Order: sequence, then C-alpha cells, then structure tokens
Amino acid sequence: MLLLITEKVVELEGIENAIVRSAAELCYIQPQGPALVIIDIKLPNAAVLEWVSKRTRATLWWLASTNLPHDSVLEYVPAQHCCVQQTHMDASEFIRLLSPHYFGRLFDDTPDCILSITPGELEQQLIRCRELVLIPEHEILPTQAIWAYLYWFTSSTLNMSIEEYEQRGVKLKHDLGAVQMCCLMSNLPFSSFVMLLR
Repeated sequence: MLLLITEKVVELEGIENAIVRSAAELCYIQPQGPALVIIDIKLPNAAVLEWVSKRTRATLWWLASTNLPHDSVLEYVPAQHCCVQQTHMDASEFIRLLSPHYFGRLFDDTPDCILSITPGELEQQLIRCRELVLIPEHEILPTQAIWAYLYWFTSSTLNMSIEEYEQRGVKLKHDLGAVQMCCLMSNLPFSSFVMLLR
C-alpha cells in the first residue's frame, strides 16, 4: 500500500492501492503498516513527526513546497527517510507517474508499461538514499554529482527502436553520473522524466 499524507484536497482516482490521509488521521494507521509513505505537509507538524519517528520503512518527504530553509527542514526528517527538494510536479502527480510501475508488479497484465523493478527494490533504495530529484528529461544538464540510482520514465509510444532507447539511456546515465539505471516505459501523457536518488 502507498500512503500519501497531505493537508491538500487530493483524489487518486483509479489507483486502488494508494490512499490519502491527513495528519489528523494518522493515529488510526500503524507507522510500519504502509510499504511506502509520501509526506506532503508543511513542517513542523507535531502529529506527523511523532508518527514518523516510529517508522523505519520507505518514506519520502515532499519538501519542494516547504517554506523552511533546506538545512532546518532536514533536522526534522529522520535519517533513514528520503527527501524531495527539486521537482516539477506535486506529490499526487508523482504517484500517478509511479503507480503503473509500482503497482504493476502486483498484477499479471500490465499493458500500459514495461516493468523492470522488482518487489521491494524502490523501497530499499528510498531507505538507503537521502535525496530524490525529479526532472523532465529535456531540462537535464550534465552534472558532476554522482547519483546512486537513475530511473528514466519514458514513453513507450515513441517511434524508436530498442537500440535507440538503449543509446538514450546510456547517455543519460553518463551525463548524470548515475551508478545504476532503470528504464521504466509507459504511455505517458507528458514528456519523459528522470528520477535520481543519492
């Protein structure tokens, strides 16, 4: 199960295994219950901080819209949790981008995407990594930063051969200094995105 904690009005229609709850509703959920939690609230929030202090499973803090300085925000976030500082979408849009790959593993028939992540893989990486960024592919510039993981969400509807996909993937991995890469192909309604973790 994927849990989005937010104070915004969000509906995730068509995504059966994702639920949305407010900070006030957390008292009804066991901290270790959901496999993946995305937190999109302003900090500090005593109820959320107390709940997450008991959580060691994959947790992603959506801090791109917070009004606090980066260093002070990280003081609140447990060390085993991952933070999103740079993104071009909100948390609910991210869930829609990720869900065919994340939940597609649970079903035999996933015609809208090609899966290449195994159960638990993303969760393990979110526990290991402290930072996640999400950037449209056309806005990427070569960087000196060494990223641990690169996820490339690209459209499977483009008229490209497998070889062309591979060449683009190799170039992205080289330009971004990523150690490992995962190409996730979907029928995206928008341009390709890369998700980087370190």
